[in-house]
Amino acid sequence: MKFIADLHIHSKFSRATSREMTLDSLAYWGKINRRIESLTRT
Repeated sequence: MKFIADLHIHSKFSRATSREMTLDSLAYWGKINRRIESLTRT
């Protein structure tokens, strides 16, 4: 299945965004989520 999306990310300086919202943090959690998804696929 192909997805086409236009996403944007608020910076860590935005009001309702965590200070942990950095590119390194996003990359880390993206890798974690990919591992979880690969384990839960049947």
